[in-house]
Amino acid sequence: MYLRQYKGIDFLHEFYDVEHTLSFDDTMDDLSIICRKNGGTVF
Repeated sequence: MYLRQYKGIDFLHEFYDVEHTLSFDDTMDDLSIICRKNGGTVF
């Protein structure tokens, strides 16, 4: 799974307490940054 491979799930698990208070768009932006930093290219 893409999010697991590029650490998106790890990020959400660690920072859920903050991320769930943000808008969906902000959370998706954060996920795309994390995945790109870890080698992902889809976002």
